[in-house]
Amino acid sequence: MLKILSKEEQLCFETSDNSLSKIGEFKYVNREIVPLIEDLKRRDMLPAICFMLNRKGCERLAQIVNLSFKKSEKEKRGPALGLKWRRTGTTQSQEGRYLACLALAKALSSKTEFSQEGWITFGIRDLRVDDCIFVEASGAHFKPAVTKWRRKAIRLQQDLEDLRRQKLKTKSSVLVDEKGEVEADDLGDLLASIEQTKRELRE
Repeated sequence: MLKILSKEEQLCFETSDNSLSKIGEFKYVNREIVPLIEDLKRRDMLPAICFMLNRKGCERLAQIVNLSFKKSEKEKRGPALGLKWRRTGTTQSQEGRYLACLALAKALSSKTEFSQEGWITFGIRDLRVDDCIFVEASGAHFKPAVTKWRRKAIRLQQDLEDLRRQKLKTKSSVLVDEKGEVEADDLGDLLASIEQTKRELRE
């Protein structure tokens, strides 16, 4: 069978065999399962089925995958909005609201990260990603620090809310041509946009 494989595939098999002989099956699979899943995801080849003829081994793999992806998901999302702040400079931002919270401004003069309990004491209930606050002690402006993923998720959530509001105001106005084919459907287009935004939020 190896004769019909490409050189790259043969090398892959040889590398796997060498690793298996050196560290054993369980250690090898435990080490490679997460990179394998990530590679399959990049190639758009999920879902997939992984076979392992050992019950404890299967349970161990499930734990490894679960813990690994929980960790990566946490890193991707970053801290909850408000728990971490970044200095944006001395120039006033043209976007977002300016917060008038003396307690937060005073705290930001000495640190930029807070615990959930500490954040609650500031009494800010509706913090937004583009909100800004001026810290007189340092003469600088600060904004909530967010990861690219969280910023995108917030934007998509806002888009979804906007689309839902439009849906409530839109009546189905289907335009049909002489052949009876639909030329335009405002409500149908809105529903399609809502479903697309939902799919992007789940990714």
